[in-house]
Amino acid sequence: MAATPGLPFTEDFSSADLRDDARTTANGSTVQQAVYLAWVSRRQLQRYSDTGTHVGSEADFTLSVVLGDVDGDGDLDLIAGNDGQTNKLYLNDGSGGFAATGTHIGSETDATLSVVLGDVDGDGDLDLIAGNNGQNRLYLNNGSGGFAAATNVGSETDTTRSVVLGDVDGDGDLDLIAGNSGGQSNKRYLNNGSGGFAATGTNVGSDDETSSVVLGDVDGDGDLDLIAGIDGQRSKLYLNDGSGGFAVTSTNVGSDADLTLSVVLGDVDGDGDLDLIAGNDGPRNKLYLNDGSGGFAAGTNVGSETDQTRSVVLGDVDGDGDLDLIAGNNSQTNKLYLNDGSGGFAAGTNVGSETDQTRSVVLGDVDGDGDLDLVAGNIGQNRLYLNPRNVFRNGFE
Repeated sequence: MAATPGLPFTEDFSSADLRDDARTTANGSTVQQAVYLAWVSRRQLQRYSDTGTHVGSEADFTLSVVLGDVDGDGDLDLIAGNDGQTNKLYLNDGSGGFAATGTHIGSETDATLSVVLGDVDGDGDLDLIAGNNGQNRLYLNNGSGGFAAATNVGSETDTTRSVVLGDVDGDGDLDLIAGNSGGQSNKRYLNNGSGGFAATGTNVGSDDETSSVVLGDVDGDGDLDLIAGIDGQRSKLYLNDGSGGFAVTSTNVGSDADLTLSVVLGDVDGDGDLDLIAGNDGPRNKLYLNDGSGGFAAGTNVGSETDQTRSVVLGDVDGDGDLDLIAGNNSQTNKLYLNDGSGGFAAGTNVGSETDQTRSVVLGDVDGDGDLDLVAGNIGQNRLYLNPRNVFRNGFE
């Protein structure tokens, strides 16, 4: 219909040309645009009922997943660490499609509880370390995604539940921290620069039931400090002395003795330091804000759910410049908690409709479209949830 100019449009629709949809632009007010964008956001947040895509055809007992470009072709490949089966590599076809059948990494059928990728021998490709209930293993990459036969890391046969790589002694190579339970101390293994690790690990802390370890400069002095998430006790901070030596006496993080199974660091409130999120089994997940000097505030709840969270990961999934949280849960839907930019998290929304036994979650742009997709490592089939490109980019399909 013909119309004279006026809100919300500035065009004169009495012109036949302007009645052509292809040449018509609606210029809504700032308030109208905000209302529309909020409506789009709400609709996108309701897209979690979609089903994840299987990664591979195997129904392994996957307890840990990690993404990285292991074959050097510019996309992110997936490694699944399995309990009682060989660990598997799933190569990415560049569009987020993974090989239907995983490639065996080594011949071992260890009880792998954690996997981590990093260039430990300095040759420019990503090598794999598997943290096991037993002997930990290193698999060197040949540069094309082929992994050499395993070599042992250390001589211990600890119950390693979490492994993390970082240059803790400042010599330019990646050292290993193994988080252990079962009455064994956490261990530090220094790298000789060629991927050779100390034959015997150095104890870090006491004999806690460590379930997860993470490295980050929490006190702002330029070196990597260690936080251990502990099952049934308060999480602990071990400050680095700058040479890779960690404080003998730990500092408690908060006062909660939760069943913490996963910890992750990130600047969630945008003040330039690293905050801690603890993923808990039953009690609500907790956020501990950093005061900038490595002191953490009392824990605040993330969401109202009391899910059995097994894994937590941070990433900007909605493209607004802050870090959002995804919790991988056991026999409940995985959850997304959007960050308001100041470290406040919205109520959890479902990621997918599955109630898998998720043990590990990892974020990465697997389909090359510029946003963060999610891979869930499950007891059973692993799943991929693609993040669609849209105004807010915050719904997984």
